[in-house]
Amino acid sequence: MLGLYIHIPFCQTICSYCDFPKRIANSREMIKEYLQSLKVEMESYRKHFFEVCSVYIGGGTPNSLSDEELDLLLSYISIEGLHLKEFTIEINPELLTENQIKILKKHQINRISIGVQSFQPELLKILKRNHDKQLVLKAVKSLKEAGFDNISIDMIHSIPTQKISDLKADLNEVINLDVQHISYYGLSIEDKTMLKLEIEKNKYKIIDEDLSVEFFQTTKENLQNNNFTHYEISNFAKDNYQSFHNTLYWRNQKYIGIGVGAAGYLDNVRYNNNNYFKDYRISPIMSEEILTIKDQLTYEIILGLRLLTGLNIVAINLKYNIDFFRDYPIVNELIKQKLLIFQDGFLFLSEEGILISNQVFEKFV
Repeated sequence: MLGLYIHIPFCQTICSYCDFPKRIANSREMIKEYLQSLKVEMESYRKHFFEVCSVYIGGGTPNSLSDEELDLLLSYISIEGLHLKEFTIEINPELLTENQIKILKKHQINRISIGVQSFQPELLKILKRNHDKQLVLKAVKSLKEAGFDNISIDMIHSIPTQKISDLKADLNEVINLDVQHISYYGLSIEDKTMLKLEIEKNKYKIIDEDLSVEFFQTTKENLQNNNFTHYEISNFAKDNYQSFHNTLYWRNQKYIGIGVGAAGYLDNVRYNNNNYFKDYRISPIMSEEILTIKDQLTYEIILGLRLLTGLNIVAINLKYNIDFFRDYPIVNELIKQKLLIFQDGFLFLSEEGILISNQVFEKFV
């Protein structure tokens, strides 16, 4: 099985990972050239397409494209006649139109991921988002009426100035949307973003770690009490609506990354594309890492532990011809510290381990 990820870096504010600030993204000629470059890069991976079972278009704002551009982009996939289990596109709610919905249906998109982040006006201002609650409600309603029955909402907690009452209000709103999947991430302060600059100038303060933990626990409790299964550190789904594409990634399966700033994993090589279009259009790939067996195992452990079901230790031992507990004696210590649990042949993070997961992962590097 193979996933295909297409990165569309056009966005409303200057990105930290590309050279497509708003003034460039608004250039139709630049977008036309970028889409043509995507097509050329896709052609270079054609021999692998028979394995592709999921496609994810995102990483920016795909629905900032014009109708003609969006139709062209999606045609690159639909003309291949791929047999896809999941075909996802990210959208910004304020940009969604009835024409766009028709184009998504035309190309058989079957999963929509909506970037909401928050419903609180002041928090949306901090995040430089241009939508409001009513636009989100309208987008979800329109998608449901068009027959989309696999909708995911992206939310964020631990935003500067956010209070627990803000989080609870957001949880109430997102649960009432009655969608199938919710991703709820702790805010990551990226370099070269306006928010990072504002924090450095003391306009905002980073949320206290203890409060961030409370945000996470409140989120988890509320979503689980409303029929969402916590299946990955930051992801919650109703029965049978876990993200298939992302689960491929967490299971250390192969995927093709296409576009500026995209990453991929193919034929035991992890690669990163150029972050700047001027370089990308000359040659997409910026760097490659040929993985040793040890590297592959490390990725499999760290990615697999993100899933709440954890690692199948028997399968790991057979696949890599190892004795997991002998080769990783740190595991027994982490179990004693109640950060990991070993049960019925599976190793997974405990409640405490989830809260400091990055520290746990570092033990396997």
